[in-house]
Amino acid sequence: MEVEGLLGAAAVVRAALPDNELDTAIVEILYGNVGSKPPPGPTVKGLARIRALWGDECEIVTTNYDRLIETALVDLLGVPPDDVVSATDAEPRPGKIVVRHLHGVRTLDYGDGELIFAEGDYHRMQSGSEWQEEYFREKLAQTTCVFAGASMSDPNLLRYLYRAPAVSSDETRHIAVVVRQSDDWEFREDVAPEVRAAHAEAVRRRWKGAGVEPLQADYFVQSSQFLHEVALLRERQHIARYGQRLEAWETLIEDGILQTANRERFIRTQDQLSSLLRAWIRGVAFALGRSPEEEQLALQLWVRDPSDHALIFWAASDRSWREPGGLAIEPITRPTNRLAVEAFCSGNPIDVSLVDSSSRWNFLRAVPFFIENHDVWGRLPIGVLTISSTAPQDETMLYPADPDRWDAAQRYLLPLVEELLTP
Repeated sequence: MEVEGLLGAAAVVRAALPDNELDTAIVEILYGNVGSKPPPGPTVKGLARIRALWGDECEIVTTNYDRLIETALVDLLGVPPDDVVSATDAEPRPGKIVVRHLHGVRTLDYGDGELIFAEGDYHRMQSGSEWQEEYFREKLAQTTCVFAGASMSDPNLLRYLYRAPAVSSDETRHIAVVVRQSDDWEFREDVAPEVRAAHAEAVRRRWKGAGVEPLQADYFVQSSQFLHEVALLRERQHIARYGQRLEAWETLIEDGILQTANRERFIRTQDQLSSLLRAWIRGVAFALGRSPEEEQLALQLWVRDPSDHALIFWAASDRSWREPGGLAIEPITRPTNRLAVEAFCSGNPIDVSLVDSSSRWNFLRAVPFFIENHDVWGRLPIGVLTISSTAPQDETMLYPADPDRWDAAQRYLLPLVEELLTP
């Protein structure tokens, strides 16, 4: 399948399955392990905030099949469900919040529009008369478009951009958050800094030629942070910039719970945190409707060190450190073999099964956490919680038959760690 490329591989799948079976297979793959109502991620949450602040001046378009944006508008903003419409056309719907799906919609209980999936689907859309092309031609000519959380390699998006009205060489009408995380070579140690700089400049020139200002983020979590920063500046024009807030948070947290200069205080804090994490484990089990005695779990706290561009393995439920020098420090870079780093970079929870490894832990889940909507700090990504089980994936309470139950555990855990690490 790698030889075929992504769209070619999709074409092979489409050829092998009738349309009704293809839809079923896609739905099973998308939702089989996330439950009937997967929670919106940080990018979708940021988009919902922007729509709330700009109102009808903001139109939403997605290439995704899911309805996570609609979920965020209803659950996070309190919009009545009947006021949110998943559209697969360009028709106006006065009084409604419309989320236009360019490539169709498929969920466990809802489907609409033609599924744009394989290379043939993309080529058939190149006639220039499809609603998607007409819609984007108008929006690219008359408005400012922000591309965030989207693959800027999508053939349709690229076609719309390059067919848009030409702009002068120094004019940029649109914005795209381009994420380096998808280019692992950028983070290899054998790639010289001047090569990275040349590549970044080439990327900038490429998109400027299409009238787009590229914001080059290292990781997907920074892409979502951009949306939240836009919303913050709209809400509170005088709030400090992201880098300033992050630097101030780091100073206060190192003077507080992460203080290492006083060894006795460090040891005392370590013991307190280890005890606290053990209590949280019990809370997680209860949130999942299970008993803490059913299986052996461990909780680990990784805290961001912005100055060193790293995560520090600061506390664990099954141990406490006596010397600050014993703390593991992992650079925030990719590729990585640390699940905590991978989860931090993505901004979303990640699972891994370790049944064939030498570790006594057979299943790990890493959950990034944030300070959210604080009066002073706004929103900051500040670390990762990893929770481990000695039970394999098909037996652990962390991976239940009903994945929706994990939401209850996250709703229990994340406010606790946010409060712990908010100065």
